[in-house]
Amino acid sequence: MRLALLALLAFTTTCGAQDFPVRPVKIIVPYAVGNGADIFTRVLGDELSKKWGQQVIVDNKLGSGGVLAALELKKGRGDGHEYMLGDVGILAINPAVFRKLAYDADKDFVAVTDILHVPWVFFTAKNGQFKTLGDLIAAAKANPGKYTFSSNGIGTPTFLAAELLKLRTGIDLLHVPFRDGNQMRVAAANGDIALLTTVYVSARPVLDRLTPLAVTAPRRQDAYPDVPTVAESGGPADFNLTAWSTLMARPDTPPAVLHKVYTDVIATLQRPEVRKRAADLGFDVGGRTPGEVRDFIRAEARTYREIVAVTKSQRDE
Repeated sequence: MRLALLALLAFTTTCGAQDFPVRPVKIIVPYAVGNGADIFTRVLGDELSKKWGQQVIVDNKLGSGGVLAALELKKGRGDGHEYMLGDVGILAINPAVFRKLAYDADKDFVAVTDILHVPWVFFTAKNGQFKTLGDLIAAAKANPGKYTFSSNGIGTPTFLAAELLKLRTGIDLLHVPFRDGNQMRVAAANGDIALLTTVYVSARPVLDRLTPLAVTAPRRQDAYPDVPTVAESGGPADFNLTAWSTLMARPDTPPAVLHKVYTDVIATLQRPEVRKRAADLGFDVGGRTPGEVRDFIRAEARTYREIVAVTKSQRDE
C-alpha cells in the first residue's frame, strides 16, 4: 500500500507540463460517429496527437442523453488521460430536467476550456405564411394553440429553445415531438410544422424549402450573415441560446496536467486550418479559461432551470 501511494505521488509530481502524456489520451464523446461535434473532436484529437506524441482516442459513448458519457468519465482515472466532450445537455439541461441524476455536473467534473459553440436557427416552410419571426409571433398571439413547433422530445435542447421563445413572447404553440431529426426537418419543409429549431448545417439537405427566420445568438453569424437575430426579426431583445461543447476533466486531475492541456488545446483551436474546419461544420471555436467556462455553465444551468420550471408548471395545470 505504501509503495502504491509513493508511486502515485511520484507520478503526480513528475507528470507535469513536460512529461504529459505518458500513454494514449481518451476523449469521451456523447455523439455518434459522423456527428459534427464528433468530427471536430477528431480533428482536434489528431492535432493534439501530433503535438503530444501520443494517440488521442475518441470514444463514442451514446445513450441516456449523455448520462453514459458522463458516468464513463466519473468512474475513470484522475491522472489526466481521460476527458469528456461535455455539452449543454449533460452539463446544464439534464441537471434541470432530472430530479435524480447519477452525476453532479458541478462537482464531478472541472472545465478545461470550451471547444465549440453553434446557435440554433428558427426555420419555417419557404412556401408558408410567415416571412419573419415577428409574423409567426403575431399570428400565434392571435390564435393560441393553432401553430406548431417541433423538437427531438420534451427536455431536449430544441424543445427548450422553442419553450424559451414561448416564455419570452407569451405565445402558445403546440408541441409535436419527433424521434428522427431528418423527419422533423422534412415536416417543417413540407409546411406540416410552423416552427423548426435546428442548427443551420443540419438544415442544409432541405434548405431550399425552408426560410431561416432568426438565429438565436445575439449577433449574426459569419457563415450565414443574411439570417437576422431574434430581435432583428421581430422577437424579444437579448435572446441568446446556443448549443455548445466543453472539454471536461475529473476534479482530481493534476493541476499541472490541466494547465498543459488547456494551453495546448487553446493553441490548437487558434490554428487557421482548425478554425476553418470548424467554420465548415458551422461552429465557432471556444477558448475561455476554466473559470470562465465554469461560470458560463452555471449561468446556462440557471437559464434552463427557469425554462424547465415554467414548462413543467404549464404541463401540470
